[in-house]
Amino acid sequence: MKVLKRDGEKEDLSKEKIYCSIVKANEEVKLYDEKHAVSKDIIKDITSRIYNRCREQKENVSANEIEDMVAEELMRECAYETAKRYIRYTKNIEKPHHVSVELYSTGCPKCGIMKENLHTHGINYTENNDVEEMINLGFDTVPMLKVDDKYMNFDEGMEWINKNGGKNEKQ
Repeated sequence: MKVLKRDGEKEDLSKEKIYCSIVKANEEVKLYDEKHAVSKDIIKDITSRIYNRCREQKENVSANEIEDMVAEELMRECAYETAKRYIRYTKNIEKPHHVSVELYSTGCPKCGIMKENLHTHGINYTENNDVEEMINLGFDTVPMLKVDDKYMNFDEGMEWINKNGGKNEKQ
């Protein structure tokens, strides 16, 4: 069984991808309202039901069809908050946009570490070594990482790199 992705490519149906997408939405719910989060057992049951429904179909299934099935199953389980987050998550996937990443660096050891981490994670970026510009921006430390319009210090930048490695698109 193949899944027709948004970009027209086909890939094998993956139970793990279905499960992980539900878990991501549920994790967001847990951050704000633990009592409305869904148990791992329910997520596993939903994943199995959807996976089996897809395998029973004679034709390939689209990513959008799987997303609809997930939302329906979550609502059947009265997991409305997780369903809402899941729908938002999948809508954002449909319209990714390029993220602008700029590294403000003076070549210091921490700058080298961040630069290496960007390379290791396959993140496209531009490097800015203009110290006068950094002073004008009010930086009191380097490196600084700018993602779109948000500036991040070393720790925040490293966390963002590790979380978003390999995808210069907003999810």
